[in-house]
Amino acid sequence: MLLGKFDESLKGAFKSLDYFKGIQYTSLLVEEIIALCYFFKAQWAEFSELLESMIKKAYSVNKKLYNRFLYFKACYNFIESDYSGCLELLVEIGNNEFERDEYYLFSRILQIMCYMETENTEVVASSLDSIEKYISRNKSLTVIGARLKVIIK
Repeated sequence: MLLGKFDESLKGAFKSLDYFKGIQYTSLLVEEIIALCYFFKAQWAEFSELLESMIKKAYSVNKKLYNRFLYFKACYNFIESDYSGCLELLVEIGNNEFERDEYYLFSRILQIMCYMETENTEVVASSLDSIEKYISRNKSLTVIGARLKVIIK
């Protein structure tokens, strides 16, 4: 994706879809670029429609992509102030028996943000404790920067 040049990125991505017909994983990655362009251009209808299609395809193609796309949908729900819909997706990510990667961690953080928005302070406190323990147990996670550790503490 060209930095800040979403229209050009969309043109290139749509063009490249023809090259990857029949290669599901690569096609999903290209569709992800298209979806992210829609997201950053705030073209919510296009983003949402494409993302639904991507989620359906990703489940049978690659479970890690599936989790990532669920996370994107949860972010969209959060932006739309659909906190219960967001939390449902985030719980699904947490319950999936897939590899726990950075999207698992990010989903936990987004859960806390939902609880804060709904003023569920008891759950916020326990969730912060839980995520702090998770991070201390998983020091090898490369997505956890010093700044994130300070924010959580």
